[in-house]
Amino acid sequence: MQRPDPTAEIAAVLAAQREENQPAALFRALDAALAAAIGHILFTILVHHPAVRESERFYTNLRWNTRPAGASPSRMRPGCSR
Repeated sequence: MQRPDPTAEIAAVLAAQREENQPAALFRALDAALAAAIGHILFTILVHHPAVRESERFYTNLRWNTRPAGASPSRMRPGCSR
């Protein structure tokens, strides 16, 4: 199986880093690049806040999602790390 050449997608991600609307522009470009290169249904970026043991949805490609972005308690057990 031959893999597609990701050069165009990588160039789009690099170009997005120069846009003013950061990090939204970068996340949208990364979302589009991954969709084109490997395909996906869900692309979500979470920010983990270890001090309060919460994760926050920072970006998602699901525009129809009715759940608001925000924080939720971490499900990691104490002493576990990833």
